Amino acid sequence: MGVTSVPESVWSVDPTKCTGCGDCVVICPVGALTVKEKVATMADEASCCQESCRICERQCPEDAIKAY
Repeated sequence: MGVTSVPESVWSVDPTKCTGCGDCVVICPVGALTVKEKVATMADEASCCQESCRICERQCPEDAIKAY
């Protein structure tokens, strides 16, 4: 499985690093993320702050999220 990314977005998650801990879901100020099948995914791309926020990227203990 490759890197999961949202089309036309700057957000991606590496499923080989993501443990599905949910830290990103809890910290996301707009509720844009969820965990599916033990991997963080974008639940609502339109709500995502993308590169202006990056709190999910900083919160991830596995360095699995890239928001750039």
